[in-house]
Amino acid sequence: MYHYLIRGDYEVLRNEVQDFFDHKHWHVQSIPDPRDHDPERYAILAAITQYLAHGINRRIMISQGYRKDPIGPWRTAAYHFFHGTKGYLPILEKLDKAPKWAGRVKMVESRLEICQGWTSEVWGGKSSLKFAAKGIVCTEIVECFI
Repeated sequence: MYHYLIRGDYEVLRNEVQDFFDHKHWHVQSIPDPRDHDPERYAILAAITQYLAHGINRRIMISQGYRKDPIGPWRTAAYHFFHGTKGYLPILEKLDKAPKWAGRVKMVESRLEICQGWTSEVWGGKSSLKFAAKGIVCTEIVECFI
C-alpha cells in the first residue's frame, strides 16, 4: 500500500484495501511493527494503518456488520424476532483500530509532502489530519480507503 500511495496508484490502492477487507481474519491492529529505520517511511506507514482501520470499519458498517459472509434475510428476521428491533442489525464484528505502534511513531523532522496529485471529489484540497499528525503534508485521501 505504501508503494501505491507514493506512486499515486490510487485505484490499485483501493483494490488492496478491498483485498485486506475480504480476508476476514486479517486485522489492522495485528499488523506488526515494521521498525523502519527511515523515519519518513515509518511515519507514512503509521498513517496508512490509521486510514486502513477507518476504511475497514466503514466497510464493516456498510456490510451490516460482517466481512465476507453476507447476512441473509433469515438472519435478519431471526434477529428481529428475538430482539424486537426494526431497521438494521447491530455490528456483529468487532471494529478494527490502528496498531499500538502506529500511535508511538514520531513526527518527521523536516516537512514532507506526498500525494499532491490526488484530487478528492469530496474533500477538495483539504489536508489530511492523520498525515499532519506525523508531520507530513498530504491531501485528504480517505476516499482511497473506503
